[in-house]
Amino acid sequence: MAEVWKTAAAWAADRLPGMPHDESGMRRRLTREGAPRRRREASGGGWEFGSTGLPVEARDELARRALAAIQPENQAVAIEPEKLPEVGTPTSTPAVKAADWQRRAADARAALLAEVDRLAEVHGSDRAIRALVSAAADGSLSEQLARLVPAANARSAEGGSRTLSERTVKRWRAQAREAGWVGLLPKAPPPAPEPAWASHLLSIYRERPHSTVSEIVRDLPPRLPEGVSAPTYSQARSYLASLPPQVREKGRIGPSAMLALQGHKRRSSAGLWPMDLCTGDGHAYKAKTQHPITGNPFQAELASFVDVATRYCVGWSAGLAENTWVIMDAFRYTVERWGVMAMTYTDNGPGFKNRFFDDEVVGLFARCGTKPERSIGGRAQARGKIERAQATIWGPAERSLPTYVGRRADRDIVKRVGQRVERDIKTRGASGLLMSWQEALDHWRAAVDAYNNRPHSALKRIRDAETGRTRHQTPTEAMRDAIENGWRPSDLPADLVEDLFRPYEVRRTIRGEVRLPWGRYYDHALVPYTGQSVRVGYSIHDGDRVWVRDEAGRLICVAQRDANVIPDMPESKIQHARDQRAQRRSALLEQRLEDIEVERLGVSRVIDVTPTAPAEPGMPTITSIPKPAAPVRKPQEVASGLSAAAAEWQRSAQVVEIRPGAAAPAAATEAEVRYARAREIERRVDAGESITESESSWLAKYRTRPEYRVRRDLEEQRAAILAR
Repeated sequence: MAEVWKTAAAWAADRLPGMPHDESGMRRRLTREGAPRRRREASGGGWEFGSTGLPVEARDELARRALAAIQPENQAVAIEPEKLPEVGTPTSTPAVKAADWQRRAADARAALLAEVDRLAEVHGSDRAIRALVSAAADGSLSEQLARLVPAANARSAEGGSRTLSERTVKRWRAQAREAGWVGLLPKAPPPAPEPAWASHLLSIYRERPHSTVSEIVRDLPPRLPEGVSAPTYSQARSYLASLPPQVREKGRIGPSAMLALQGHKRRSSAGLWPMDLCTGDGHAYKAKTQHPITGNPFQAELASFVDVATRYCVGWSAGLAENTWVIMDAFRYTVERWGVMAMTYTDNGPGFKNRFFDDEVVGLFARCGTKPERSIGGRAQARGKIERAQATIWGPAERSLPTYVGRRADRDIVKRVGQRVERDIKTRGASGLLMSWQEALDHWRAAVDAYNNRPHSALKRIRDAETGRTRHQTPTEAMRDAIENGWRPSDLPADLVEDLFRPYEVRRTIRGEVRLPWGRYYDHALVPYTGQSVRVGYSIHDGDRVWVRDEAGRLICVAQRDANVIPDMPESKIQHARDQRAQRRSALLEQRLEDIEVERLGVSRVIDVTPTAPAEPGMPTITSIPKPAAPVRKPQEVASGLSAAAAEWQRSAQVVEIRPGAAAPAAATEAEVRYARAREIERRVDAGESITESESSWLAKYRTRPEYRVRRDLEEQRAAILAR
């Protein structure tokens, strides 16, 4: 076949399949493929590239185009086979499952048969077939048709010694008359038989979901029958990769994970108006904030509701844990702003499926008129809209904080940030890395506003008034569009809304009281209802009162917490007893302080040394006497210390110390000297006198020692006793 020479720009202009459509890209591709080239003889110079350097698909396309140019009446041959209705072929026939090489062979056969039909109009079909076969054998066939012969034989894409035969061409014609283009498809070779070790390999692969392929191949030989050799690692990998994932992973993964490999259906929100269907879910915030009560770092729980029609986040709430109250608050916020939902679609979690929502009498859905629908357990795919919305709303907000602890966070950074926050709380009581609860609420509110004003890919496309470019609507624009088209929320009366979102429980009255887990409530109007069941409504933010209704829903009263509680004794009596107890404790403490001072002076026991009848000649009889009563304390003695009182006590009792070799009280200890120096420096500072830098430094260090704090506390206690 003659070579076709063109410049890179000309080849790019042909827009051949699998080839670049720009001049520079085509030049690089032809050079990389090693295509022959020559100097261009026309004006302008440059290089021309031969057609033999083009890929097979591109050369086949050139042949089809050439055949179409030779035979205008057979232009349909170059059309995609599936789009060409053939005689005798039903138009409803499904698409043929054929490989590319089969399609190329069928196209080539159809082109050769078209040439036979053209010659048959003049010479008859038999003579036309013989002429085609003869021309293919001696090489006189046109370049375009000769290029199709190897592809039609389905033996080699590049050529070969095989040509055409009359029997083969006649068989093609018969197949084309019977089944059209589909009949020209060559049969695919039968699939290779499954290896003898395949079933055993797959059995171990399914039994051991956590083992690697190399481990399975290593443990496979003992399970193989006699005479069956084990596969190599590459053979095992190739076999497993050739299996459909639904077959390969069956039994290796659980039912929920298997759903990701199965076919699915997409739900459409077409035809929905706002608040026809809202989907909600809870979310554990992946960044730590400051606990509003303890001040420690913790992860808050958020809940949100998204309108399916507009993808607008219609309500949200935050709390210390994902529980019923957070969900109810998000529901309340939604209904107050956008009206009652016709339906809700949530999961089966305890925050959504509970008696506060579902009870037929006091349930929130029953009183509001909303129909709840819940997804099947373990089918998170069914709630893809709210799952995607949660990630879009809260994900960027979480990752913008230094206390982010989600799966994208670096473990080392999380550890260092946590240590710094803990250190700041211990030293200063707070950390600059933690947002306060109010700051967190503002942060979350900004995240919801950003989501509602960001283009959403599920909404229709519009032209931006500022940029002039097309983009998707934002949820806010979609909600505004619905309002402009006549939608209005289903509002509830204000007094009904106030009572609607107050949780109710059925309780039995006992002598004017109703009990809730956190307290008892009383009102005299409940006394006639003793023993009857009533509805008790309460506020999660105010536990001082409850609203009590009868079974028909009529308000009986607003009962106050512990309204019938009176003290066991009058407050005056209790206070008098407290004062008496305080005085007794003060006297005991005063006596204890005196004992401590006596011990410090070394006086442990006193005796009477008055001589009596001697037990032995020259030896006095020493008789112990009871401890004398404590002398009356004088203010000047207390102010100067208890040492004077102890000395007076010793003199009046005529005592001596039992310890042999006892001496007079020792001089002041080093600790007393240090404390005296500290108090002297403090006195000078309080008086406005100047002190040296060394004295100031020494005092600052001494104040941190337990010795100073203990002596200072003892001094203050003595002063307090003296003041009384």
